[in-house]
Amino acid sequence: MIEFTLVYSGELRPNANPLQKHALRQVFHRQLRYLWDHPAKMAPGALSSARPDISRPDFSKPVGHFRFVPVISENGLNVAEVQITLMQTEAAGSIITRTGDIDNRLKSLFDSMKVPTSAELPADVKPNVDEEPFFCVLEDDHLITSVAVDTKRLLEPTVAIAHVQLLVTIRGRHVSEFGIWLSQQLSRQRDE
Repeated sequence: MIEFTLVYSGELRPNANPLQKHALRQVFHRQLRYLWDHPAKMAPGALSSARPDISRPDFSKPVGHFRFVPVISENGLNVAEVQITLMQTEAAGSIITRTGDIDNRLKSLFDSMKVPTSAELPADVKPNVDEEPFFCVLEDDHLITSVAVDTKRLLEPTVAIAHVQLLVTIRGRHVSEFGIWLSQQLSRQRDE
């Protein structure tokens, strides 16, 4: 299991365009790169002993000019539980806000956390020097097994209405359907 928290301070628009989502993806990449380079500081023991070879095709996903490396993928830690603290300038609990409802803002967030398709990348975007490989949270957002969202009031009167501060905690773990099946079979055998 691995657990880490990503932070973001800036605009989070509902139905964000590819450029806005990629800018958010870049913020998360820098933090995930730090996690990869310093695993013991962020998640003791989780990645330090046997990190996968990210050059292997089953761990990296080429899209456009990029080579994405998801932390949560079907070939590694393969499910994610996501806990979000969303601070916004509107009152805590404001699910439908002047900047759009929360589910479309979360859709923008989840799109920025996963490996994009070529159509989801901004036109003609290329990786910066420090973006090879490009780390992202998820291979695909279908690997999220649970989401919890807590909204709080951001007491910052000078920021734009779409400005948020986010804490996104990811808990990644292995799930083996074979292991579940095997334990069920063993349990049945003991009951017989």
